[in-house]
Amino acid sequence: MKTGTFLEGVSSGLADQWIANLLTPAFVFWVGGFLAVLNRLGLPWFRESLNGLSEPQQMGLLIFALLLVTLSSFVMQRFDFGMLRLLEGYWPDWFSGGRDRCIRKWEKHRQMAKKQRQGLLKRKKYATLTSREQNQLDRLEIQRQHFPRNVQKLMPTRLGNILRAAEEAPLLRYGLDPVLCWPHLWLILPAQTRSDVSTARSDLNTAVRILLWGLLFTVWTFWAWWALPVGILTALIAYGWTLNAATIYADLLAATFAIHRFALYKALNWPLPTNQTKEKALAAQLNTYLARGYTPSDLHYHLPEA
Repeated sequence: MKTGTFLEGVSSGLADQWIANLLTPAFVFWVGGFLAVLNRLGLPWFRESLNGLSEPQQMGLLIFALLLVTLSSFVMQRFDFGMLRLLEGYWPDWFSGGRDRCIRKWEKHRQMAKKQRQGLLKRKKYATLTSREQNQLDRLEIQRQHFPRNVQKLMPTRLGNILRAAEEAPLLRYGLDPVLCWPHLWLILPAQTRSDVSTARSDLNTAVRILLWGLLFTVWTFWAWWALPVGILTALIAYGWTLNAATIYADLLAATFAIHRFALYKALNWPLPTNQTKEKALAAQLNTYLARGYTPSDLHYHLPEA
């Protein structure tokens, strides 16, 4: 087989791979790095280096670049969860002082927001709020949903508080421990609901990954000064996306428990509650059952009719 024919065949196969990786953060990172190095060494150096390679060597370089983008993208995905935990505020013990200071700051913020909200609600009873005041009240109501009610559950970052509030909500509202119940509830969710929740979580992970790539992009500052502001700006924008994605994810989790929690009772043949008081009592027993396998002797299973 002629070299040209072989290279054409390989090139056509690589084209699909390049298209798949073209818009990935890894691709943008390495292209940015290439431009940064080119900024230092100059375009003539690149032309001379490329012209000094044979056609097979150039193709080998192309394959290596594709593998580098693919491998680095795969490796960075392994850091999604760790980076998310860091952004939530799960910091090392040696930084506990900074963590405590941030938590106190959010506690003050929550107290101020609470006073503003109560003041607006009180005023609303006796007079019509202006559009600006109503917008402020709506914003405070939304913020309230994304803050843990229990002060002991506060996290040092806004992202951490959004996700912590989502974890806390099923327990406060329905008595269900989300950590214990979620794996079982997930198995019986409708396909569309699972798809929506999975997409929201994937969007959150993607935003975190872009933030990480943005921070990593600053390493190219050694070759080009503009890499520093580009990397920092990318990380800041990605953090905004992370907050939005986390809010959507938290809202979907809350909606999932609100709509489908009784399906969990039915799937486990657990008695269905008839009011909120009974619901929390039955939920506490269900939590114990899922955690330890213990069932109260006076509990009657809710068996479906044959």
